[in-house]
Amino acid sequence: MKEQYSISAFFPCYNDGGTIASMVALMELTLRNFTNDYEILVIDDGSSDHSREILKGLEGKYERLKVILHEKNRGYGSALKTGFYSATKELIFYTETRIQSRSILEHAGNNEIRKNFQKNPLE
Repeated sequence: MKEQYSISAFFPCYNDGGTIASMVALMELTLRNFTNDYEILVIDDGSSDHSREILKGLEGKYERLKVILHEKNRGYGSALKTGFYSATKELIFYTETRIQSRSILEHAGNNEIRKNFQKNPLE
């Protein structure tokens, strides 16, 4: 039987209201294909757009999502540090949120990911 590891996946968020919901949805779909033991952490680094409202809505939909808020912008390095310190699983993965939704769709080979990614993640 294949050994499964636990995974913490995180990404910083700063004024990424246009892409953050898609990133969380894609991360959820990806991680559940690898293991049953995972968490998704989003570190909001003092966003002034609608990122926080979106993240609050997503917490109700994704039980493994944990949102960590910096009250003011501390910078990218601090957001990474918070992510690494907050991760509780055996393996840690981090990535950027500043990618375009179209780019993710073009590279998503999995039809389930494509189908779910195109839906409104707050539904």
